[in-house]
Amino acid sequence: MSSGIVSKVYHTFDFFRYFKS
Repeated sequence: MSSGIVSKVYHTFDFFRYFKS
């Protein structure tokens, strides 16, 4: 359960980083 949430947050951060880059 917690792993899923963390994974989603990590993915979102990566997406933001890619978009901002």
